[in-house]
Amino acid sequence: MKRQLFFILACMSLTLQSLAADFCASDFCASETCADCFGFDSVLIFGVGGGYRNDSLKWKVFPRTPPGREIEEQWKNVGMGVVETNVQFLVCEHYLFKVDFDCGWFSNNGSQRYIDNDFTGNNVSDVPVNLKAKPRGNTYNLSGGLGYQFNLDCYRLSLAPLIGYSRYQQRFKGRTYNNAFTPADPEILAHNNYKFRWSGPWIGFALAYQATCEFQVFFDYSYHWVRFKGNVRENFFPGELPSHLRSNNAYGNEFVVGGVYTFCDSWCVGVKFDYKQFCGNKGSFKSEGEEESSPLRKLNWQSSTITLDIAYAF
Repeated sequence: MKRQLFFILACMSLTLQSLAADFCASDFCASETCADCFGFDSVLIFGVGGGYRNDSLKWKVFPRTPPGREIEEQWKNVGMGVVETNVQFLVCEHYLFKVDFDCGWFSNNGSQRYIDNDFTGNNVSDVPVNLKAKPRGNTYNLSGGLGYQFNLDCYRLSLAPLIGYSRYQQRFKGRTYNNAFTPADPEILAHNNYKFRWSGPWIGFALAYQATCEFQVFFDYSYHWVRFKGNVRENFFPGELPSHLRSNNAYGNEFVVGGVYTFCDSWCVGVKFDYKQFCGNKGSFKSEGEEESSPLRKLNWQSSTITLDIAYAF
């Protein structure tokens, strides 16, 4: 998969470079009207905005030697408000640098589900527990990349192959849990804390089309090689030790689509939709004090974000 992605991007770069040379040599692209409308040398764009984000995350631990303890945890439809800032710097019409940062907060939104076939830890549970709670917490995303932008059709169309690095994090907290199998049981009070981090390099491209002098549409894609780390601090019972989740074989896809409208010369407003899906099938789960770890499977994170931004071009 890695070799195929690099080969495709290399072929795209060579093809577009040839096309760009042909377009720039034409009389139409050198026209004064076209240059006045779409031409530029270097530009720095700084934007801020906010919107809504929805996350779902799931992981499952299997026993190393069955029968044994099997744990599944899931956070579903966790909605939150987000604020973001982004910087885009294009130097000499071709060299592109991008940085994006956003953070979000949520409280008693969505649901956490905790399933354990041996909740007491003594191999005597006939029926597993299925606990549910309303989580709260926060998230942040940080990503940066650089690339070379090809400008085609009098700057109407641009395509930039990019490479970069990203770091995404979620923090969840759960307090009051109810057993879905036996709703009549009393609530379980626990101050549980979870922190999950996804980080690693990525490769992708940024595509933009200038429909008019004022309106632009864009589409970005990136493929991520991910190192996943999770820290779990659960307090269902007194003296429970923290647990750690690790996976160096996760991967992810990210898609971004949106539109930008320019007004008052250097000011612009835009709307953007961002979708991420990260997965992993190989990893480990280990509690402090235990000698052996258990296999971590079915690691999955999905995130959808829609934001409204305002930006200024220097």
